[in-house]
Amino acid sequence: MNLRLLSLVVLLSLLSVFARADELDDAAFHDGIDIEPEAVPQDGRPQITQEMFEQMLSQLSPVCREAIEANPNDPSQVSDECKAEIQGAMGKVMAAGNPNDPITPEIFAKMMEKLPANCRAEIEANPTDASKLSEDCKFKIQKALSKLLPKDAKPSKAKTASKADDDEAPKKKSKGGKAKRGKKSKDNSEKTRPLLIVLAFVVTAFAGLSAYAYTLYQKQGPVVKATAKKLSKKKLEKTLRKERAAAAM
Repeated sequence: MNLRLLSLVVLLSLLSVFARADELDDAAFHDGIDIEPEAVPQDGRPQITQEMFEQMLSQLSPVCREAIEANPNDPSQVSDECKAEIQGAMGKVMAAGNPNDPITPEIFAKMMEKLPANCRAEIEANPTDASKLSEDCKFKIQKALSKLLPKDAKPSKAKTASKADDDEAPKKKSKGGKAKRGKKSKDNSEKTRPLLIVLAFVVTAFAGLSAYAYTLYQKQGPVVKATAKKLSKKKLEKTLRKERAAAAM
């Protein structure tokens, strides 16, 4: 159980890092700036620091903290209300570290409310593997986000584009094919990016719950080790025989 929880935390952290790296690459492409993505840790440690844990815990209600402590090895036993509270707290903590993230806890909560029950169930059942989400659910996530995300600087961009069209009409006619291909590629990128951001947010929230459960699980180390020794009777008997033989000599 110890290794399974650790593996889950590491996988969640890596997925979050990869999604964030994709977002940075997209921003660098549009702005013309070289930005290096965040490095993936090689030591297997979760991306959520102890300070972030403490901030999250301070925002949880006593009832939710007790529920987590009562089920440190099985996050699935925690109520949906507590999971939502953890997601909100982790969202605030992560937003504090990245104020430019367009997905705020409020937007995420509204998005989940707009999604049908079957799509919400898919997200909660597959927080670590986006490929298992149905195409219909992905489309509904994108549609909900398109209505909730603020449309920053769209009018000004439209005016600039209109002016550029008037000034460079001959050039665009000669390069119409390339412009269409570029626009199609950009549209596909813009459709994919919101989904990656949302999945990264979901993954981060579940990573917080799993990593916190792992931390509590580690605190119960002596009990776990004692149980492990009882399970490996053959090794224990072999060790005892060696100790007795050494004592007899």
